[in-house]
Amino acid sequence: MAIFYNATNHQYFVTVVSGDNETLVGIDLIKQKIISRISNSDLPSFLCYDNKTDAFYGMQRFTGKRGCRLIRLNPYNGTLDILSDDFNDYEPSAGNCYEGYYFTMIILNSETQQILTFDLNNNGKLISNKPGDEYLSSLAFIPI
Repeated sequence: MAIFYNATNHQYFVTVVSGDNETLVGIDLIKQKIISRISNSDLPSFLCYDNKTDAFYGMQRFTGKRGCRLIRLNPYNGTLDILSDDFNDYEPSAGNCYEGYYFTMIILNSETQQILTFDLNNNGKLISNKPGDEYLSSLAFIPI
């Protein structure tokens, strides 16, 4: 189960798994009622809410082959907008939204990862694609 929160509107969106089915349920905390219920096997495993663009984003995993892409989700009606090119052969990881940007790491294998940054204000334009080891090597010098 995954929980996504829209602090602006006091709404939770909860991914509930029952057997093979995954359902995204929207709950309005103030009205104390369910506001949406979406069953879609193509929903990303991880979503984040960006206050600046007022939307949910995540890396959608392909079905039938290995790969992923950035999508925007409307959690009220279930529409998905594909924002990025396909990253074939890569597996997604959890991403983070912050002030109109989406940050994530995609994984080819244990040796190869890419750190991606997308500009959500510019329809999800990829603005940075760096090898993960550029970031991971710098962490070795941080005192613990």
